[in-house]
Amino acid sequence: MKKGTFSYFFVGMFFAVASLFVISQNSFGTDLNQHIIRRHISVIPQRADCPFPWCDSGVKIYDAVAPDNPNLYLGSLISFEKPSNWKNYPPLAGKVAELTNGLISQRDKIIAIANWVKTSKNYAYPNFNPWPPTIEDVYNSPIGVCNEAAFLVSAMLREAGIPAMPISTINRLHEVSRVWDGDENHWIIVDATFGGASAGPAIIYEWDDYSLVAGFQERPIQTWNNVPIPQSVGGGKVNTLVNTQQEFISEPQKLARIGLGYVNFIFPVTNRFLYYDPVAKTLSYTGDSSQRVAIDYRIDSDDDLCLNNRQSWYSNNLGFIFVGPILRMIDAQYGSGIFTSWGNGYVKTILPSCGNWRISYYFTNLDLNTNASGDSQKLATAYAPFLNIGDTAIISPDMLQMEPGADPYYFNMLVSVLKKLPNYNQLVNNELIFSN
Repeated sequence: MKKGTFSYFFVGMFFAVASLFVISQNSFGTDLNQHIIRRHISVIPQRADCPFPWCDSGVKIYDAVAPDNPNLYLGSLISFEKPSNWKNYPPLAGKVAELTNGLISQRDKIIAIANWVKTSKNYAYPNFNPWPPTIEDVYNSPIGVCNEAAFLVSAMLREAGIPAMPISTINRLHEVSRVWDGDENHWIIVDATFGGASAGPAIIYEWDDYSLVAGFQERPIQTWNNVPIPQSVGGGKVNTLVNTQQEFISEPQKLARIGLGYVNFIFPVTNRFLYYDPVAKTLSYTGDSSQRVAIDYRIDSDDDLCLNNRQSWYSNNLGFIFVGPILRMIDAQYGSGIFTSWGNGYVKTILPSCGNWRISYYFTNLDLNTNASGDSQKLATAYAPFLNIGDTAIISPDMLQMEPGADPYYFNMLVSVLKKLPNYNQLVNNELIFSN
């Protein structure tokens, strides 16, 4: 997968967004009609420690399952790339027109573009500096790996009017493209990983070919440019901030052929912070940004060879799955990376029906004298046994079990923070009453 610059990271401070997106209490004037309108506007107070868009101000359900509507996969923002005007990039548009000239069926266009991409470059790790690249950067590079190939073939197919999206396998060790075949009205998977001029044709995995089961996609939802950084942490601006979602891709027809299906998994996430006093070794709800502690999570399967045991070769293993909302920051000065846990509410996703799954929660940023070392310590785990395809597990804070060796004080603080959320059924029913 991607090189070291693509690593996840967590920061002990957050950037504020000045007055963007804030509705002033005094901005409606004194006109009676404006006051009537104002009563129907819900003004969400900004959080000083993590305002929108760095953190969601409200509480919501994040549906982290890839939507199947092909029209969502034709836009100009594809995945992790640096925003660019690639839709109006003549060399790429010209090459797509050349490759598809005279072709009628979508499948023929897909094959022509994928075969060209596969043979257009040699396989080697490129040095895009600064990272991430634009599509133009990838197009002009003489080398690349699976990430860049999936990225480029998806862009070229979109240029041809064919919905496409880079996706990763479940083990995140390979990246390919999910492509809509309009002739057959279903999704296929295209592997156009670069191999040089003699590489041969791209690999097409049909809609029911279980030898490659799709894992995740990172779908951009919204982008902000020139986002202000508050003076309290140095001032300046972040070039680009992209709201994206890591989503599990549903391919039930493939899993059915190997005796599996999907189960529904719902769990709480929070962007509320705690603040650590290193002298007293206590946590509180307010404090200095340098002492900030965030809550992160990961999902694992008890049977991490589940799909491989059924000949789905790109799936080992199922451990360390992250799904849900993320923020991707792209900035020349501050670098590029992703925040992984700043949603607030519940993530609703699907998982292969491989028996027991578990979700673990961590504190980040500070060593809190738990049983682990480093900057992420596992404090609590909840188990979700699934007996049948279609089963649903809703994780609640009361289901969390303290990890062996963890400090009970920190465990109890973790649980208390998650309990400040409404329960899932309250959220579904719009009963958004929760503790401050």
